[in-house]
Amino acid sequence: MEFYFVWKLCFFVLGALTQFSVAAPNDYDFLLFAQQWPLTTCMQNGKQRNQCNIPHNDWTVHGIWPSKNAPARGPEECDRRNQLRVQNLANIRSQLERRWLNVLSNNAEGFWSWEWKKHGTCSLNLPALNSQNKYFNQGLTWNRNYVIGNILNNGGVRPGGSYTLQNIQAALRRGLNNVTPQISCFKSGNRQFLQEIRICISKNLQLINCAGHTSDTNCNRRSNIEYPA
Repeated sequence: MEFYFVWKLCFFVLGALTQFSVAAPNDYDFLLFAQQWPLTTCMQNGKQRNQCNIPHNDWTVHGIWPSKNAPARGPEECDRRNQLRVQNLANIRSQLERRWLNVLSNNAEGFWSWEWKKHGTCSLNLPALNSQNKYFNQGLTWNRNYVIGNILNNGGVRPGGSYTLQNIQAALRRGLNNVTPQISCFKSGNRQFLQEIRICISKNLQLINCAGHTSDTNCNRRSNIEYPA
């Protein structure tokens, strides 16, 4: 009888663990597509412009992050055995090196590997993102479709200026089919700098308002936001 009980207990635990490993990659509500202003990322990490990779007036891809509705976070690292094989990116590598680059060093492969390990492995249940090539190619596609620099410029928000949060939000809404993205700032002393624009996207790859899913900003709403040039 004791042996039977132990056997049943082991079977239950094994089944639960197997179920968890299968379910984990599906345990999210939406996608965050994050693009960064490289100069601000460089500043945040205490580096000078000439110590970073700063493409001319380009917002670059940070990542595609499967996310739970706030206040929950994650998921992350859903399949640690699924390591990035850079040869799977051979046909898009030249584009990745320009638009999904490592701002802080020349180790682009290290950055891609980190983003795949932490976030990409959690998106494998979606047909559009169910391979390493598809995941990174989708980031390139969205970077082409939602050109943040042009959207801001068309709304009167240009590098070198200082703007209210409302100015920036209005410009983004006009260029993003009237949806509100998440705006991220880097804060230093009494100043804050525009750093990332994160677009919320449903599991069927439609733009959605970030409100109701995550906070719309970490920026101080009462202070202007600098857009460094």
